[in-house]
Formats: sequence, C-alpha cells, structure tokens
Amino acid sequence: MDASSSFEPLNNSITLLYTSCTIGALPLGLFITSDESEITLEKALNLLKLILPPYAFFGRGPQVGPEVFLTDDSSAERNALEICWPRGIRLLCTFHVLQAFWRWLYDSRHCIKKEDRPLIMTKMKLILYAQSKSEMDRQYNEFKQSFYQYYPKLEHHFELLWERRSSWAHSFRSGLHIRGNHTNNYIERSFGILKDIVFA
Repeated sequence: MDASSSFEPLNNSITLLYTSCTIGALPLGLFITSDESEITLEKALNLLKLILPPYAFFGRGPQVGPEVFLTDDSSAERNALEICWPRGIRLLCTFHVLQAFWRWLYDSRHCIKKEDRPLIMTKMKLILYAQSKSEMDRQYNEFKQSFYQYYPKLEHHFELLWERRSSWAHSFRSGLHIRGNHTNNYIERSFGILKDIVFA
C-alpha cells in the first residue's frame, strides 16, 4: 500500500493497494481522497472491506485481511492498516528504509565524515539483508563497535531504527508469504503511469 502526493488539478491523493504475483502486481484497491490522514485511510479501507467477497485475501476474508503488508514509513498508512486489519504483519519497504537511512547519513547536520558514509551504509545493508537473527545481531554489534564512539547522533538514530527491526530486517521475514518481494516498487511504477499517462 502506498499513497501518492497530490494529483493536479483537484489536489487529491491516490492510494493504491496491490498484491504481488508471478506476473507482477495486481490491484486490490484504489482510493481517491482529499488527504492522506490516518482517519481518511481507515475509512477508505473499511469501505473496501464492504465490497470484498468472503473469500478475499486467499480465503482469509475481508475482516481478517491480508497476512502481510508492505509499506513505506508512513505512520498514517501503517496505523490505518493496524486498525482495519490488526492480524496483518506490517513490513517496511527495503528501498524506503535504505533511502531514508542514506538521506540521514548524507545530511551535513549529522556530522558524518564523507569517508565513513559508504562504510556505514555498507554495514547497515549487512544488518538489513542478514538471513538469520544471529547474523543480524553479529553485524549490529560490529556496527556499534565501529561507529558509535565517533558518532553519537548516529547511535541515537540507529537505536531508534533498531527498536523497529522486526519491520525492516530480512531475518524476520523467513516463513512469510512474500515471494522474495521486499519493496513496493510496483506501486511506485503505477504512480508513474497514472501521472505521466492517465492524468497527463
């Protein structure tokens, strides 16, 4: 699930709900709303639940909902999903996690030396992509030992991220039915089509 920025000329938001499959992505829902607030998205999801058949979501039904959600780090989206389908597991898109960390790392206000930025980013990827929790923990401990003493702002930022590791670290995703799909790039591409072709 992902919400767009405003579409002209009406300044509305479009939220797409997709599922991945062997041919790419299939749309499950499209919401056109006046904003991207949590309450608006919650209402839209509840309306969607009213029109879904009882066998929706691979037989789980509209009230139970999907097993797994993949979103960017929008609290409005994630909270609305939690309210409407509390049994679903909410994961963060790998691309968006890395992009946000990259932006934080390269922001001069955080005082990270240029020569250390690629090393920190590489170690972050080793933590994120680790296939087991023990490997992730090992990489995390090396990350702390290598960088925390030099960068207190990095320590603070990464500890907040670490608290949420179950939503972004791949070691927590084994056994989930995600077919190796760790990004919501299908939705990003759909927004490109909507903006460049449909609403052009």
